[in-house]
Amino acid sequence: MSRFKDSWDKAKILLSQLLCISAVFTACTDEEVFNQADKAPLQVSVNTSLAKQSRAIVHSEWLPSACTIGVSLFDTEGDDYDGQGYYNIQYKATGTEEDQVWSSMGVTPAVSANEAIFVAYHPYNDDQDLDIFAMPVEIVSQTDYMYSGPVTGITNAAPKADFVLDHALTAIRVKLVLGDFTGDASVSEIAVASPGLASTATLNAADGSLNNIVGQGDKFTLPVDFGLVADGTDNDIMFVPDASVESGVTTVSATIGGKKYTAGIEFDLAYKQGYIYTYTLTLNNSGFSVTKVNVKPWETGTDDSAVLLPVKTYASDEYVVKIITNYEERGEECSLLDEDGIVNNNNSQSTLSRNANIIEFHHNVYGFIGTIDWGDGTTDTYTEVTNYPSHDYPNDGAEYIISAKGNINGLHAYNSAFRQCLKEIIHLGDCKIEYMYDAFSSCEKLQAIPVGLFDKCTEVTEFNSTFAYCTSLTSIPEGLFDKCTEVTRFERTFSSCASLQTIPEGLFKNNTKVTSFEGVFESTSIKELSSKTFCTEVEECNFKNIFQYSALESVKANAFDCPNLTSMDGVFSYCQNLININSNTFNCPNLLTMRYIFLSCINLTNIPAGLFDNNRKVTNFGYMFEGCKKLTGESPYTIINIDGVDTKVHLYERNNYPEYFDRIWYGDGCFVGCTNLTDYSSIPTDWKSY
Repeated sequence: MSRFKDSWDKAKILLSQLLCISAVFTACTDEEVFNQADKAPLQVSVNTSLAKQSRAIVHSEWLPSACTIGVSLFDTEGDDYDGQGYYNIQYKATGTEEDQVWSSMGVTPAVSANEAIFVAYHPYNDDQDLDIFAMPVEIVSQTDYMYSGPVTGITNAAPKADFVLDHALTAIRVKLVLGDFTGDASVSEIAVASPGLASTATLNAADGSLNNIVGQGDKFTLPVDFGLVADGTDNDIMFVPDASVESGVTTVSATIGGKKYTAGIEFDLAYKQGYIYTYTLTLNNSGFSVTKVNVKPWETGTDDSAVLLPVKTYASDEYVVKIITNYEERGEECSLLDEDGIVNNNNSQSTLSRNANIIEFHHNVYGFIGTIDWGDGTTDTYTEVTNYPSHDYPNDGAEYIISAKGNINGLHAYNSAFRQCLKEIIHLGDCKIEYMYDAFSSCEKLQAIPVGLFDKCTEVTEFNSTFAYCTSLTSIPEGLFDKCTEVTRFERTFSSCASLQTIPEGLFKNNTKVTSFEGVFESTSIKELSSKTFCTEVEECNFKNIFQYSALESVKANAFDCPNLTSMDGVFSYCQNLININSNTFNCPNLLTMRYIFLSCINLTNIPAGLFDNNRKVTNFGYMFEGCKKLTGESPYTIINIDGVDTKVHLYERNNYPEYFDRIWYGDGCFVGCTNLTDYSSIPTDWKSY
């Protein structure tokens, strides 16, 4: 079928290698000469590649009786075989194991002396438009999707296709074991979520590749009803693995006796297709622990261990983080606050580990009043203003969960020890926090921001440098700032987060009072700016250099939905990967200055002609395209209708039409170096020189 040939061509390298091998085994002797007209009906056998051991997964190396698969037949070029459209033919099994017989439920393919290539998949999908090179897979149904890859060398001399199906997904097995626990051991629910595991994708049955992966981190909840036993009970959940995620934390939880237990289990290798990862969890009176983490193809083994604790409900005004110490010595005391509410270790005396925890609060009051649970069995209560709450930790490389309740009006992370030890933000309640300046900056171990982290922080007015230099941070949860409607400053909030690649759509849609976004995403790996990311209603908002030196490649329509904004300078300066700008990017009709916006975007090749149609009040275009040496085509212009005639008006010609545009007072250097523009010779000298 020619409509699938494009997809087939993508697998040509693999197929060519297999065909070379198959040629060795399919060459005919003198006695084995078959006439082209002699055709033999296809015979099919099916095995799975490995033995299975689960409820959701196929149980043995044989598919069950009455099971169905889809079979497609092509010639060696990926076209219809012998002019016949043998595509997605349903085959059904009768019998079991060695006695199993597979029969076509439609047309039975017949093979001639021309070599045929077969591809099969499981389970059969009766979609008439199914593309076997991009089949939809999902985890809701917990289907054990399988694929054969190409089976080559089939002719009428050897008309049997022996399919061995591989597993397309990854399985997480949660094995629950009863230890010495004496309470209610009834299990009602199990759930798993991981950034390395997703919920949907498309599967190529020719090579097993998963593409268009979506839903990384989506939680799958499995309702169950059984009691814990000493031998343990296996519970399997299948996921779409995302091989691009090489490390992170997989969360496993179980509801036992009405109480929820959970754990974050680290992985440092990407999840693999066809592998089962077994987490053995044991419930004792002393707690819930992961006793084994096993990784083998659909089997079990021995690998690592972790610790689970019951989910704790934190107070509404509590601040909770997780830290990890290491073995490097440091001559500092673990001080919490100085007299100005900021950590100052200059007066320190004791010696402790380099990564000993330092929770740094900045307060409107001088000092701290409240309670700090240091996570190692020690709790300190401060009934009077205390300038230096501190705690020594053992030099053990262990993790500790720290909780503080008190007069917390702001957060800071000035001290390098805290920055190096912070691993996870667990909870941030209604602490009446107003300032988040530098709160988690340079916390290089921080990989994720909890969903809804700031939902209780409705009084925060600034997020300056809150996550700046968090180099392991890869994403921002949707709606992170939705409840923070009083914020006025987002300066450098995510600056230099080198691993950050995406921005949720409408991230700042509710932050209409912001007066500065300066440098908010500079030096990040963000590739696309979505619609209505910025929606401030403030006239004098600072947008300077918000994406400077970032990896930005494209900008969608109405990325800036700011009708009152008057100034926008250097927004995309030095974005050397930027190649695609939507013509409706700037919904900002009151802009007065747009200097340096595309400064040194050296790979920008074209600009939509009407990019600035909605910006007719601009008076300053200084150095806007300086250094855009690859810019081609005609420079931006607006078409206006004069006495029924459409007339082009370039930026440098606007002053000739004062009834349509405000006067441009400064266009110096706007097109410096843009010598490939078709109207370059018409551009005034001062517009293309320093």
